[in-house]
Amino acid sequence: MLGRPLQASFPGDLSLAEKPWMSLPSAKMRRPRRSDPFAWCYTYTGFSLAFARAALTQLGAQSGSTVLDPFAGSGTNLIAAALAGCSALGIDISPFSALLSRTRLATAVNPKRVLDCLNVSTRARHLPSDLQVLHSHDEAYAATVLSKICDSLEMKPHDFWAALLADDVGRYDNEAVVVLSLSLGARDCARLIRGSNPIWYRRMSGDQNSGLGDLRAAAVAWGTSIARDLTVSEPITRRGTRIVNADFTSERFKGAFDFCLTSPPYLNRLDYVVAHLPELSILKHVAPINMERLRSAMIGTTKIVSKDDTPIPAEWGPSCRLALERIWDHKAYASRRYYYHTYRQYFTHLYTSLQRLTKMLRKRAPRYYCDSELILQRCEYGHSDYCI
Repeated sequence: MLGRPLQASFPGDLSLAEKPWMSLPSAKMRRPRRSDPFAWCYTYTGFSLAFARAALTQLGAQSGSTVLDPFAGSGTNLIAAALAGCSALGIDISPFSALLSRTRLATAVNPKRVLDCLNVSTRARHLPSDLQVLHSHDEAYAATVLSKICDSLEMKPHDFWAALLADDVGRYDNEAVVVLSLSLGARDCARLIRGSNPIWYRRMSGDQNSGLGDLRAAAVAWGTSIARDLTVSEPITRRGTRIVNADFTSERFKGAFDFCLTSPPYLNRLDYVVAHLPELSILKHVAPINMERLRSAMIGTTKIVSKDDTPIPAEWGPSCRLALERIWDHKAYASRRYYYHTYRQYFTHLYTSLQRLTKMLRKRAPRYYCDSELILQRCEYGHSDYCI
């Protein structure tokens, strides 16, 4: 937890000294059953809504404040900001996360229109791609639904994607639910066999496809439950809240924000691009997706993008330097050849993110809450005007 105006200390055990922060609801969420309300927006690293709302209150957010979440994920912080009467900007490099955040805000949903969009006759011709994880008839069905949406709106696919995320008044709420329903349905119908690790996939052989469901049926089931949840959810006023699907570390964003509430990506060696192959196989029809570029740009990527053997920057602090030195000196074969470089990439991206984040906060009273054990344990921000 970082922020200039708070008078917390930085004790040796990294515990938080201020009692108000210690009394916040748990940030963790129980993994829901699939039939539970809003089970479709659960993510392992997401905040609980109760925590996000309490954290914004503790930071001092009021109606009319502006909130930034540069790693929006499932969009919980954006919902909390909207419920507090704040406007917010959510940024995420993952197209699926951007869609998930956008759909969480879709409270002007008409369930009948959603199902009308999903119950169409397949007409589009399937085009092979590097994201071939669905049966050809499912690929053709998804292409039909999405092409009909774009045609009805008189938009090209990439223009529709940008308009969908930027919509802050609910103009495309039904379309957001349709696209998410297709994406979640693809997860159910993908021709992939999952291993014990959530990113270990292998393609099915021809004789293993018989037990797969139909994308149309799966999408209709998801669309029904998503629309139901959104129509009975607590009303929100978006007040300019929007989503951007972009890399926070490389893109330049304009705007000054009062607060930041976010959970930075973890370094857990999970390849989230591979983990979302089924969803990306749907989103490729509307979003500009380059798989290798996306994998390389992910913070915490398992891929070694570059090897940097230059001295560790002093501004990263002694804790970060000590961690990298211990990895470099470890006797394991992969330590110096692989782990050192993935950790260094991670610290580089996090440091860049924190620098950009502080520049986007208003200088009169910048405050933000960042929850990441790896930031607390591995990175020590060496500036006197920050406290942990």
